[in-house]
Amino acid sequence: MNRISKPANSEIITRGIVYKEGGDNSGLREILIREQKNVCAYTQARVTEAFSVDTEHFNPTLKNTDDDNYNNWFAVSTKWNRQKRSVEKWNEYQEILHPTDEEFEKRIIYKNGVYEWNEGDDEARHLIEYLNLNQENLVRDRKSHLKTLQLLLEKFGNDTEQLRNYLETEDPNQIQYIRAIQEELGITF
Repeated sequence: MNRISKPANSEIITRGIVYKEGGDNSGLREILIREQKNVCAYTQARVTEAFSVDTEHFNPTLKNTDDDNYNNWFAVSTKWNRQKRSVEKWNEYQEILHPTDEEFEKRIIYKNGVYEWNEGDDEARHLIEYLNLNQENLVRDRKSHLKTLQLLLEKFGNDTEQLRNYLETEDPNQIQYIRAIQEELGITF
C-alpha cells in the first residue's frame, strides 16, 4: 500500500460530487479508481472488469454524516471493504494511520511481500492489522506477481525504464502491487 494522494483539484471536488446513501455512486467510484491509478486503495490489486469495487468510507463512523467527504472515500476491493465494515472493528483499532498521511511510506514499510511498522508506531501497526494487509493469500499474490515481473525485466536486459514503458503501453493489467514494484524493482508509476 502506498500513500493515497487526494488532489485538491479532484473532479469530485470541482464537480461537487457527493456520496449518495442507497444511490448511484458509480461516477464517484470511477473517478476514485482513476485517481488511484486503477488499483484498490488497500491491496493495490489491479481493478479490471471482473473486479468488484466499492466506494469505501475509511472511517465508518463518518458515513452519512456532514463530516463524510472526499478525504474519507476510497475505491477498494469489495472483499476488503467487507472485512472491515463494522464500527466496532474501527473502534478496536484506534488510533490509526490515515491512508493520506504525508509520512505514510516512512511509517508503513514494505519488505519482501510484507508490510511492517516502526517499533512503537501503533497507528501504523493498527492500519496494517485493520486492513489485513499481510493476509497470507495477498502476500503470496504480491510475491508471485513480483517474480513474474522480475522474469520480464530480465527479458528486457534489466532495463527498468524499458519494462515500465512496456507495462504502461502494452500490458497495463500488470501494473498492480505498485509499492512492491517500486521497492523491489525501483520502478515508479
